[in-house]
Amino acid sequence: RSKLFPYTTLFRSGIEAYREMIEIREILVTQNPNQAALKHELAIGYNNIGVLYESTGKLKKTLKFYEKAIELYFSPSQ
Repeated sequence: RSKLFPYTTLFRSGIEAYREMIEIREILVTQNPNQAALKHELAIGYNNIGVLYESTGKLKKTLKFYEKAIELYFSPSQ
């Protein structure tokens, strides 16, 4: 086993947890479009995945998640 194995496992677990959080928050935002706090929480989830990808040097994926976070964070509530 590689010395990086525990970190790879943690990375995958982190990505999975944030993806689940995003999935739930997207449903809640769709059902409650006027709740700015839900959009903010969703933006935080996207940002956190971006941070994880940034730590691995995957900059294209990092940028994708950061852009989505910024889009949500600065979008007005409907």
